Formats: sequence, C-alpha cells, structure tokens
Amino acid sequence: MNKFNGKYLTLSLMIFVFLLMQTAVVWGATVSGTVKIEGKKDKSGVLITIQGQNMSAMTDKDGIYSIKDVPSGSYTITAQKTGNLTAIFSDVKVESEAVTIDFELTPGDLKIDNQINLLDRIVLTSVWGAKSGDASWNTMMDIYEDGVIDEKDRDLLLANWRKGNPNVKLGSISIEETNPPGAEILINGANTGKKTPYTFTGVIVGEYIVTLQLSDYTPQEAKVKITENQVASIPIEFRTFDNQPPEFALDYRSR
Repeated sequence: MNKFNGKYLTLSLMIFVFLLMQTAVVWGATVSGTVKIEGKKDKSGVLITIQGQNMSAMTDKDGIYSIKDVPSGSYTITAQKTGNLTAIFSDVKVESEAVTIDFELTPGDLKIDNQINLLDRIVLTSVWGAKSGDASWNTMMDIYEDGVIDEKDRDLLLANWRKGNPNVKLGSISIEETNPPGAEILINGANTGKKTPYTFTGVIVGEYIVTLQLSDYTPQEAKVKITENQVASIPIEFRTFDNQPPEFALDYRSR
C-alpha cells in the first residue's frame, strides 16, 4: 500500500467515525426501565415523560417502558398515574448509550394533589366497604387491588401518610367525545389505552401533544398546555375527523 492510499484510508476512517458520532447524536439513545407500585400487581398505564421533549411511553402490566431516540441532553423524567404520588428524576444525562431509569410509585394520593394526608383518608372513607360492581365503586380507591375497599386499603394509605411533594404542580386534560366517537388517545406519541371521552387528572403542568386516532380517518393532533389546578381541553376542530376515504388514511399511517 503506497503512502497516498494509506492517507486516504486513514482520512476515510476518520470521516466514518465522525459521521457515526453525529448519527448517534441525531438518533439519540433509548431511555427504559421498570416501574414498581406498592401493593399493585398490574403496573400498566403509568405515563413516563421526557419533560421538554414531548416524548412519552406507557408501562405494560409488568411496569416496563421504553422511549427510543431521545436526543442527547440533560432531562427531567417523570412517572405519573392517577392515585399515586408522581415520581421525578432530575438532571438525567442522555448521551449515545442506553439509559436505565427505574421508578417506584407510592399509592394513596386519592385527592390528586401529590400529597397523602387527611384529605385522602376522608376520600377513602366516603367509599368505605364498596365492592367491585357497586354503584359507589371507584377502582382508584381500591389501593390494594383486591376488589373491596376496606382495612387493607386504609392501612396502605396510612403507611404512606405525610408523603409527597406539594411543590409539584398538577392539572388535567379533558377530551370530550369525538366525531365520529371512540377515538384512541395518545399523549406525546404514547398510546394511553383510553378512548374519547376521557379526562386525565394529576398530570404535571407543561405542554403535551395529544393525538386522536380513529380507524379509516386521518389522525388529529393538538398541542395542549396544562396549567396548575386547571382543566385543559381539546378544541372542537381537533375532535372532528375529516371524512377521508380508507385508502387515504392507510397511506397516511404508512408514511
């Protein structure tokens, strides 16, 4: 190999490594992990959010989540589910390698103010003795998930007494019925498993992208700003689907 070819090969390798590094920055890394919830067998439905990036994921029944292609940077990552204290990791460094963040949620925030105190005890008392299927039944109040609201739920709530962070600001997103009805709801690209109409309570304040999906229609997307103790709603024009033929909708989803 002559000197020219050697220099050319070295230069080519340097360019390749540089492009590979740039690609890693553009593609970002995967943030994944597991969420545990005290007393819960089903850990699904926890919204994991990369704050400031409009990137989210929902946990499965085992509490596993994964968010791909997170750009390099330092982030606050939150885990939130109604009825539980919000968990927050600050200053999480994301670079080119995968990042693992495991959360543990504390149940008992029945008043949905990110605190567990006397107000939550009063709320639990209001449905005391209710069983699954009763008119007064509320799944969130069944903290222990055994089909009845009783001493087990009270004891778990009392064990978490005075926990929480009142400085975390919460609001709600209300999505009324769509036209046509029954659209799937996604938050920051994560399928929540809920359909319209539905109200998400106890959501950390900030901006979120809400997408409504309905088979054979073009998805509707709106940016929603949640403020403290307020209920944000989706404008009616984003809740009405264009009457597009099935072929158009299929083309849209495949792009």
